[in-house]
Amino acid sequence: MGMIEAFETEATLIDSIKAEKAEGLEEERMTVIANAGLHKTISEFENINNKAAELGPLAKLLSLFSTTSREE
Repeated sequence: MGMIEAFETEATLIDSIKAEKAEGLEEERMTVIANAGLHKTISEFENINNKAAELGPLAKLLSLFSTTSREE
């Protein structure tokens, strides 16, 4: 399992995604969970798994384990 990080702004999230990609992490291995739609992130990084909804803390945690293509 990978890292879990929290970001205050979408711009900070995008900077982190760019840094992870520069280190060789593929978009397909990333998942973004947000309380609101991240239109700029989705348009710039089309292969990132995106889960945006008004979810409670437990639903957000459970969604991390619901990916279907994770390599263990």
